Amino acid sequence: MSESASTSFLARSMRRRSFFRVAGATVAASTLVLSGCVGDEETVAPTTPDVPVVNLGTGDAGVLNYLLLLEQLEAAFYQRVVTTPRATCPPPS
Repeated sequence: MSESASTSFLARSMRRRSFFRVAGATVAASTLVLSGCVGDEETVAPTTPDVPVVNLGTGDAGVLNYLLLLEQLEAAFYQRVVTTPRATCPPPS
């Protein structure tokens, strides 16, 4: 392919219909490629009994419990920031 043909293709403005055609073809090709990445391996649960697990529930109650936990963590963080004395840093020279 000559250099003038390739630069004219790149320099040419793309119409909306052409853009969506190319974008659709890219999505379709990506979907086909990524569909081959799905493995048939069965998932194995972690076997570390030392790690504590918190069951927050399911559905809306689980989401609300999660949000409550985040609020409590945030409050504990800010309380610790307020009660911790300031670090003594040397003045900049």
